[in-house]
Amino acid sequence: MKNKKILVLLALVIVSLLLFLVYFVFANRKPVEEIYDMTIEESLLAVNFTLKRDEKYNGEGAFDLQEEYSDQGVVDLFYNAGVNKKVILVIALGRKKYTYDIKDDSKYIYFPLQLGSGKYVIEIFENVKDEKYKKVYSKEINVLVQDSRLVYLNTIQIVDWDMDTSVVEMADNLIRDEKIRRYQESNNEEFKESDLDEIVLTDIEKIEVVYLYVVKNIRYDYFKLDGLQSDYIPDIEDVFNEKEGICYDYSAILASMLRSLNIPTKLVKGYTTKTDVYHAWNEVYVEDENRWIIVDTTYDSYLFERSKAFELEKDEKDYTNAYEY
Repeated sequence: MKNKKILVLLALVIVSLLLFLVYFVFANRKPVEEIYDMTIEESLLAVNFTLKRDEKYNGEGAFDLQEEYSDQGVVDLFYNAGVNKKVILVIALGRKKYTYDIKDDSKYIYFPLQLGSGKYVIEIFENVKDEKYKKVYSKEINVLVQDSRLVYLNTIQIVDWDMDTSVVEMADNLIRDEKIRRYQESNNEEFKESDLDEIVLTDIEKIEVVYLYVVKNIRYDYFKLDGLQSDYIPDIEDVFNEKEGICYDYSAILASMLRSLNIPTKLVKGYTTKTDVYHAWNEVYVEDENRWIIVDTTYDSYLFERSKAFELEKDEKDYTNAYEY
């Protein structure tokens, strides 16, 4: 009887070790990099990528959903029901879903289709009382995203940018200034604009230039979180002009600037070993290396202010994604 108990105990230990080994392998395996048939530029042309569409709704009714741009990974929602209550939008694919706070607006608002291709269910719920909601709109759409990277080039509700903003102008100027600097390092004569076309920056060099600007010029606002509404959405122009914000603002402004340069950039929410609170950072796609890197401008700005060393790319083991936009 005693030997039997020992054998059972030994079997349990072996099973536990095997389960731990399986968990360790899966938890630490690196995702297989996706192979793309086209460059980002070719994909943009293939879907006729359009950043800004019709802003006004010319039809009838309180709701409208434009799905004609779904192949570039985005849908346009019009919601203007004339209600002054909490309203949420749910975008779901299978069991996975994203929830957004929305308000009455006379213009379309853009939302990402970051769950991939398939049949999406898009629903709007209005608050009735306390935590009770009623469904007021529902639509199913079949989506075929041509290139998953394009999802993270769009202007969306929380990364709202366009080519006419000062943020985008700064991104362009930063790249231009870097090209001028490099030209002057190797040439004594005065440069012409056409000379700059010959200066080619790698993706990582472009990312580094914009990243350093954000790290060195935006300061963390330690008082902003006090009384901040749960439905807060960054205004990148305000952040850019005021030169301060919270992690949500840092990640939104970096995403805006890099997306304007055709560099796919995710705004990610989740947890990191760098802080004990819910956090926001970026994942940036480096096309000429075919990989995503983690960039945390908030943390690096903190280090920069204290004259401590910091670097562009972060260790993925220190970051746990909850949501990607």
